[in-house]
Amino acid sequence: VPQWLDVLFRMLRNHELAAAMGFDEQVFCGTSTEQTRQIGNAVPVNTATALVTSVCADLMKSARGSESRHADAA
Repeated sequence: VPQWLDVLFRMLRNHELAAAMGFDEQVFCGTSTEQTRQIGNAVPVNTATALVTSVCADLMKSARGSESRHADAA
């Protein structure tokens, strides 16, 4: 005889959503629905940090390479 398992869950509160996205101290304005939308449309803090760090490193590497090419040409 099959048995049914009742799965219980709840929606996360805004402070829980913000913590999951890496927002520790940020304050969100508006109604609860507006805050949820702001948090949900954000890029997680650690992801944004990794992306910016990677882009900056590539830009610095590229700038160093172009400086050496210009020095060789002179």
